[in-house]
Amino acid sequence: MAISTAFSKKKLLGVLLIIGFLAIALPGLLQPGHSNVDFNTQVKPILNKHCIHCHGGVRQNGGLSMMTREDLLKEGESGNPAVVPGHPGQSELIRRIITDDPQERMPLEAPGLTKDEIEVLHNWIAEGAEWGLHWAYRPVESVKVPSVRNFTLASSAGKGAEEEWTQNDID
Repeated sequence: MAISTAFSKKKLLGVLLIIGFLAIALPGLLQPGHSNVDFNTQVKPILNKHCIHCHGGVRQNGGLSMMTREDLLKEGESGNPAVVPGHPGQSELIRRIITDDPQERMPLEAPGLTKDEIEVLHNWIAEGAEWGLHWAYRPVESVKVPSVRNFTLASSAGKGAEEEWTQNDID
């Protein structure tokens, strides 16, 4: 009976260790392998580097422009939209950058995208392909100016007198 109890305690300890490990590791394993993709800092540089010279501005090879989100959602000459928000597997953009067919792989006659670049585009589309608005085009919004105490500084006139330097909210 003593051997059976010792074995049971070891077994129980092993099971508890496994449960403890899973309790710690499982939440991290269940989370997606990526964070939200930022269009302006992650996606736009990829499009600018690999795509815009053929699919932007005046050039719209294959009937595709990548200048706006609306352009990417339209069907190109292939009959498929370049991007189907939320569905990278249905997006022509992903199909074209991962295909092995040299006649269809994009960018055409240029080095392909890196695995990391493909992952960024895939995740961006999976997250809904939100198009980030450049800061210069965002509407001006009022912000709450932090309160500032009036500080005193030595007078620039050299008289040694101190004066209050905060004149308004900006100061």
